[in-house]
Amino acid sequence: PSTIPFNSLIQAIGNQKLTTESDNIVQDALNVLDYIKARNCQPNIFTYNIIISILGKNKQTDKARNFFNHVKHDPLVHINRITYNTFLDALAKGNEENSAEEALSILSEMKESNTSKSSNTSDLTPNTRTYNTAMNVLSKNGNEWCHHVETLLSEMERLFEEKYKINQEDHHINMNSCIIPNTVSYTTYINAIARSSMKRKAKKAGDVLIRMDSARAKGNKLAVANTQTYNTILNACHFIEWGSNEKKEAVNVALNVMDKMRSENHARCKPSDVTYGALMKVLCRHARDRSDIIMKELQRCCEDGLFSSFVMRQVKTLIPRQEYKDLLKDLILKNGSNVGNNHEIPPYWHRNVPERKKP
Repeated sequence: PSTIPFNSLIQAIGNQKLTTESDNIVQDALNVLDYIKARNCQPNIFTYNIIISILGKNKQTDKARNFFNHVKHDPLVHINRITYNTFLDALAKGNEENSAEEALSILSEMKESNTSKSSNTSDLTPNTRTYNTAMNVLSKNGNEWCHHVETLLSEMERLFEEKYKINQEDHHINMNSCIIPNTVSYTTYINAIARSSMKRKAKKAGDVLIRMDSARAKGNKLAVANTQTYNTILNACHFIEWGSNEKKEAVNVALNVMDKMRSENHARCKPSDVTYGALMKVLCRHARDRSDIIMKELQRCCEDGLFSSFVMRQVKTLIPRQEYKDLLKDLILKNGSNVGNNHEIPPYWHRNVPERKKP
């Protein structure tokens, strides 16, 4: 019997929305796998890839690891790059201790695969997703792994540049067969910086934008920032643990990031309410004489129609209560609205915010 309908069924089970009953999703998927075997139908690599993916989404990393190791040693199943990438993704979602070492070990194994290819493997050479997912695992494993993430990003850049030099005469690169550091690659590196305790990390996070500009100049058209990239830099600016000079630098980087986003004038780089919420966290915590600068940025937020409950909450929880009330009152007055007893917020301010996030 064909495994195709069973694979489709397992996929449908895995696509269910994650709830507190995630154990049921996993068990239902495993029950279908047992049923396949009971019918003397050999599960194929697609079956196991879906199972590993479901286990990863539901943070059952140990079970995902068991299936991954089983597939590697099953002569009837031809393991592929997707299997490795899917298990790396499970490691990233599980965020287990020592997962960084395991991710690097898997990456090394894939690099060496072509020199010792077994009968049940296809091409396991790492691709862009492999590197991005490994970097994601490392970025979640603490301060000491930030430089490893940077090392992998540098390796990606080197591999792309070597490929580009070979192919630039015909001005064509096959994106599927080349490792290309992309938006996710650079944003993941920024996230690693944000999670670290390094000094001057706001500047280092902002400098990644310069690094992306340089990569584009060298032919990498995928080295482009998006809203998530900028939001992640703002997070790095927020999590400053050092003195007043670093805080001042973090505020300057955050404001420069906002100016750069606005100058991009591209849909992929438009500020969101999350952007303004992240900016408010930086300004409320680190800006000196903050009232004027917070007011200015909140006015821009309102003009963009992005004054959400999330933005309000960041300001409300980070400054004294009376300061918040005065700030909101002045903001409403400056925008020409009437101030009633409840300081009603004009609908225009949150016109571009999803209904569930309106204040």
